[in-house]
Amino acid sequence: SAITTLAFGSSADQDLPQPHWDSLALLDPDVTVLMGDNVYGECDDDACTGLRDAYDRLADHPSFIGARRRLPMVATLDDHDYGRGSIASFDRPHDADS
Repeated sequence: SAITTLAFGSSADQDLPQPHWDSLALLDPDVTVLMGDNVYGECDDDACTGLRDAYDRLADHPSFIGARRRLPMVATLDDHDYGRGSIASFDRPHDADS
């Protein structure tokens, strides 16, 4: 079927309340495009646990769980999604983790 409605979002801090997911689910767009800074995680060690924890906290957020079940989503990545904000180079050792 044709895609007629899109929703766009970015910069969702996984540690803050996220009622926007509930509102978005009610709008029921055909596709939701997450446009980067989908979490705010830092890589302070080789295992990049800060970034993994950030994605885990988003995945466990009740509003996100509900929206994810209902809405088709695609995502692009920005600097925080790679584990370090404001990356000034292409040295991103944790791309695969994102």
